[in-house]
Amino acid sequence: MIKCLNGGCPKGKEICCRECDEIETCDAACDSEPTTCGDSALEVME
Repeated sequence: MIKCLNGGCPKGKEICCRECDEIETCDAACDSEPTTCGDSALEVME
């Protein structure tokens, strides 16, 4: 999972906007690439 570090989600989600199932209808969604935006971190799921 790619985690968003900036905490800007209005619904309190912590996942990267690119992985969010609500990205199409979210006005606050980030459209930056997670690899270059500087606000994302890869979190290993076990």
